[in-house]
Amino acid sequence: MSNLVTAIIPAYNNANTVGKAIDSVLQQNYDNLEVVVVDDGSTDDTGRVLDELAAKEPRLKIVHQANGGPAAARNRGLGEADGDYVIFVDADDSMMGDSIGAMVEMMESEHLDWVISGMRWIRVSEDGKRSISETIDDLMRLHGPKEIKKHFFDFLHANLILNSMCAKLYKREIIREHDIVVNDKLDMGEDFQFNLSYIRYAKMVDTYPKSIYSYEMYRSTLTNRYREHLFRDRKLSTTLLKEFLEEQKLDTHIAKFLYMKLFIAQMMQDAQHKVPVQVRKKHVADIYNSKEMKFALQDFVPQGRTEKIIYYVVRGGRYGRIWSFAKIANFVRNHFADKFHMVSI
Repeated sequence: MSNLVTAIIPAYNNANTVGKAIDSVLQQNYDNLEVVVVDDGSTDDTGRVLDELAAKEPRLKIVHQANGGPAAARNRGLGEADGDYVIFVDADDSMMGDSIGAMVEMMESEHLDWVISGMRWIRVSEDGKRSISETIDDLMRLHGPKEIKKHFFDFLHANLILNSMCAKLYKREIIREHDIVVNDKLDMGEDFQFNLSYIRYAKMVDTYPKSIYSYEMYRSTLTNRYREHLFRDRKLSTTLLKEFLEEQKLDTHIAKFLYMKLFIAQMMQDAQHKVPVQVRKKHVADIYNSKEMKFALQDFVPQGRTEKIIYYVVRGGRYGRIWSFAKIANFVRNHFADKFHMVSI
């Protein structure tokens, strides 16, 4: 019999979409499947919908728990999984085609520890317009830790390869043996942290050259929520990257640049939400004087136009320059976001 694959789906108030996500897995042309759905304290009809589906489908396992957030839900799913392999699906997304069998075949025939596929991103603007892009990064097969280390920056720069836990086939044995969990202390970047932990132990990695996963991203959901301490809450993911690079004796340049980008992100958010001037100035002063920014600016040599611009804006901590740039950057993002991509975590 073929190896068991567990699809883990965290769900919170997804009554209208979770059925589609489940079907996209169960309709795959691969029989040895189980789907673990963790109802993370939903307050809508998600729990009822899941229980009704499970009554008809023996491969579906439903877990109900008090709300703990997506990281806790994924960790609970890992604890409930029986599969030899694990794949993650979000409750408002879906898998495409018959991809699981192809990824398992690739994993086993090439003796891999990790298979990474492309994703289809559907960006939905506030006025309902949809744009579709594919992220297929046909990176070379990586044989052994030395090659993974050598080409780590290819993975980091490739569009969203490490940023998402979806569209990837993991070995549950590696996750269990090394106690890899999703960090529930991260406000953002928990997917990146999980993948960073996993790649430490993956000796053979390859990419599946097709998009297998459809992800819908709504512009309004990205911009409406205000995080007063965005830099403080998100810097941990960059710090984890910095520590990984130091551990692997790799150049920490990209971590320095990401700290600077996060500084700009805080100010762009302040501009978007028209934060009072005294709060904006406090953010500039606090972030510029933080140990993270001191590390970022020390001996930083910009590489390329974007880094030169960000470095020029950030260095010196001049409020007027940073604030003016934040307003311009917001305009560019709001009108031309789909034409630009920069590495982020």
